[in-house]
Order: sequence, then structure tokens, then C-alpha cells
Amino acid sequence: MKRVLALCIALVMVVGMSLPAFAALGGFISSPGGNKGPELVEYDNENHECTAVLIVTPYAERHTLSEEKREELEGAYAVIVNSTDITDLNTDLADLAAKKNLDSKKLAVSDLFDASYYSCDIHDEHGAFTITVKPESLQNFVGLLHLYNGEWELIDNAKVETKDGAEVLTFTVDDLSPFAIVVNTDANPPQTSDNFQWIFYIALMVVSASAMIFIGFKLKKQED
Repeated sequence: MKRVLALCIALVMVVGMSLPAFAALGGFISSPGGNKGPELVEYDNENHECTAVLIVTPYAERHTLSEEKREELEGAYAVIVNSTDITDLNTDLADLAAKKNLDSKKLAVSDLFDASYYSCDIHDEHGAFTITVKPESLQNFVGLLHLYNGEWELIDNAKVETKDGAEVLTFTVDDLSPFAIVVNTDANPPQTSDNFQWIFYIALMVVSASAMIFIGFKLKKQED
């Protein structure tokens, strides 16, 4: 029986070591590295003398950013992935969750992305940007967080709309940097590109458990 126990422990360790690589997502509902969005739909600058061109970069494509921008986005990721409660990042988000009677520990980030501009001619100042993006999913949307000067703020004008038959997120901001879409996982979780990986790990657990039972039975029979 000692051999059976040792084998079972070994199998459990193998499965346990394989799961954290994917499942330990902290404050994310899915790995942002697997998301293809959000996509920029349209934008407008209230200062029409500004010639800035806006670009939205999902976390999965952070390698296309400048070193400074990439480090900022990766820093935002580190903060979120190490969060056990997303509302700890911003008191306004905590108040919003309480107002909607949501369990704050069930809130998570579904998309992390950077917004930047280039080709901006010299002028007095930028106007506010009104931006519309199309994430992979906006199911159970709660709010939009913006990391600015090292502090997370809640964009209170962010709203989900329907455009050309698809749900989009529209918001207005004065400054651009990393953004995080917060959703409620207590209801039906958004469908993401990571679903196949979850199925794979569940199947791996089932196969490992079956192998443990089968091998344990065979070894016990031999000992008898």
C-alpha cells in the first residue's frame, strides 16, 4: 500500500504543478495574453486641431509597444494578477460594487490594454478623447479602470452600447495609458479564447484520477 500511496502523491503533484501555470490568474478572469482584443472601433478628439492618431494595444501584443509603454502595461498586469480583491485598487469601484450589491471578490479583469497616440502636431493642448473599443466580450460589464500616474481611477462615463450589431465600450478620457475592463464573474462568465485550455486541464485531472484508481487497484491486487 505504501507504493500505491507514493504513486498517488506523485500523480497529484504532476497535475498540481501543471494547473497553476494557467489557473493562477489572480484578478483576471482569463489570461490576457490569450485575448485578441479589444479592437479600436473609432475615436474623436474634442480639439479638432489635434492630429493625434490613436492606437489601442491589447496585452497580448505588448511587444509592439515602446519599452516604457510595455513596462507600464506589464506593471499594471502584475498589480492585477496579485490582487485578491480588485476593488482594493480603487475606492470608487468598491463603492460601485456595493451600490450594485455585487460581491467584490467575484469581480475580475477580462481585458487589459494600452491606449496611446502618435503623429501629434504642436498645439496648445489635447482635447478629451472619446474612444470606442470592441472587446471579445462585455458580458456582465461592471466598470472601466484607468491607470494614470501610478494610481487606478474609475472611468465613470464608460458605457456599453450596440454598434453594427455588436456590443462596444465607449468612454471619454483626458489622458491615455493602461485600461482594465472589470466584469462580474458571479453570473455567467464571459466566453474567452482560454476555454479550450480549461477543458484541457479538467480532462487532465479526470485522466489522472482514473489512472490513480486503476494503478492503485492493480497494485493492491498484486500485494494480495
